[in-house]
Amino acid sequence: KMTKGIRPTLNSYMYGEAVAIAHFANRLGKQDVKEEFLKKAEELRSLINKTLIHDGFYKALHGDNDSEVELIHNRKVGTGSPRELIGYIPFMFDIPSADMTNVFRLLDDEHVFLAKTGLSTADASDPRYMGEFAHECLWNGYVWPFATSQTLTALIRVIHGGNPEYKDTLIRHVKLYSDMHRIGDNGQPWIDEVMSPNERKWTARHILQQKGWLKALGGLERGKDYNHSTFCDLVITGIVGVRTDTDRFTLDPAIPEDWDYMKLQNLEYRGKLYTVIYDKTGKHYGLGAGLKIIEEKA
Repeated sequence: KMTKGIRPTLNSYMYGEAVAIAHFANRLGKQDVKEEFLKKAEELRSLINKTLIHDGFYKALHGDNDSEVELIHNRKVGTGSPRELIGYIPFMFDIPSADMTNVFRLLDDEHVFLAKTGLSTADASDPRYMGEFAHECLWNGYVWPFATSQTLTALIRVIHGGNPEYKDTLIRHVKLYSDMHRIGDNGQPWIDEVMSPNERKWTARHILQQKGWLKALGGLERGKDYNHSTFCDLVITGIVGVRTDTDRFTLDPAIPEDWDYMKLQNLEYRGKLYTVIYDKTGKHYGLGAGLKIIEEKA
């Protein structure tokens, strides 16, 4: 049974869009528009926090009565919505009204979201996890670059908001996400739509290949170079720690202890160019040990 529902995704996006419109309206001196969209944003925030928080986690609700959800893969498993990775999306926009950051511990729990190949899109402890459906794109436990990028963006926002204890979690998952960007025994660089949580196999690609790359399903290599990865953004804002919410060029880095050196060069920020250098010993770049920020000439 397919039912309509309320999800953290679209509601969070609309909140973010309302805040953005209010921000630009303020810059343009349109105070009436600013106030209108700040009100819309606050109404959305209130609705999300009032409606979607269940058992300390943002969950999708299905139909008029969440307890009446029926399953469609023929297993009697009880009722109610499972925890899904989309429950982290409100953190991308600072929507939580209370301290809920403890939910990020679930990212390192192999019984919940930590799979062998990355972050599973659904709670592994739920009986509906990885239920069988006749479709190549599933969100019931498979690992999606799209979902991973959103979740890690949310984690970075939480870290920048004053929770440095999650920097090790971020480092682990950026490394795991990096390893995911491969295909074949030789580890050829690759990004596609959806991967198995248990083996390094791009599942949607495998299914589409078996069907002969049907034009009606997108044709040859439909998912190649999947543009929802945002891997570079995660490295720049997460590992290097570039803050995008300040007037000055500011860093809150999470550099792995096993990195000896790193350079991010010619990064434009608010009309200026910067280079960020990390050198553990100071010998690689010859500019001294530690982290350096260099403002380049435009």
